[in-house]
Amino acid sequence: MTYATQETSIQDAIPYFLYEFVTDTDTYRYVDYTESVTWNSLDWSPLAIKHTQIKQTSDLSKNSIKVTIPLDNSSAFADLFIGWSPDYTISFTLYRVHFGSSDGLVYWKGRIASHNFKDSTIELNCESIFTSMRRPGLRARFQRNCRHAIYSSECGVDKSSYAVNVEITGLSEYVLTTIGASAFADGYFTGGLIEFFDSSYRLITAHSGNDITLSRDSRQIIAAIAGAGYGNNYGNYYGSAGAIIYPGCDRTLATCKNKFDNILNQGGFKWIPPKNPTGGSSIV
Repeated sequence: MTYATQETSIQDAIPYFLYEFVTDTDTYRYVDYTESVTWNSLDWSPLAIKHTQIKQTSDLSKNSIKVTIPLDNSSAFADLFIGWSPDYTISFTLYRVHFGSSDGLVYWKGRIASHNFKDSTIELNCESIFTSMRRPGLRARFQRNCRHAIYSSECGVDKSSYAVNVEITGLSEYVLTTIGASAFADGYFTGGLIEFFDSSYRLITAHSGNDITLSRDSRQIIAAIAGAGYGNNYGNYYGSAGAIIYPGCDRTLATCKNKFDNILNQGGFKWIPPKNPTGGSSIV
């Protein structure tokens, strides 16, 4: 029996929902039923999962839904949110199927934008896939410092040319102690990045000697301190707890020229007059 036939039937309609979450490396599939099911040649595990009512409006921001999952060991997917925020995009697809039917339909599709804890559950705030149609307007600014993000396509600097391999030897709150960072002047990595074995990044907010201060911690840092074999991913260059750090940029003309030799891509306007020559108001 087809999905359309059951959907319009009074007595044969027995709908259920399938929830599929896809990360960079894993896929999690659940069904809102007491037993596992096989659909589309895939296995779906039972879970006490639910979602809010789906609405269709002209405002894309109001088309979001919330998915609630239990905060216990019944869902390996829930572990991704306990104590941390995932460093990657998690896409979400909701399928509607009928028992006894071999086909179904994509009922909703989007991505997880944020999450919060409520009692013994996790609420996942999901944005519709149509929000990807939103595009920013003109973002370029007439300003003294460069408007480009370091290592972006507009910046043009190849970060691999400035990569520095370090070993992580300690952690105190957001401050990492490394071997290798002290070979560079203090502040060289401020505003730069640190990359872990799974290609996740953290912003470096300060650099002094071998100490690297990060914007926030992550499970990758904890794993590195525990000696989880990071070095194997980079070639055993220092030890078991390795990472790659990249220098930062203060977006001034001098740094762009002297540190990165990238003056042609500098996005700032150093010689902006401090006052509007026609009105006298400040323009910087």
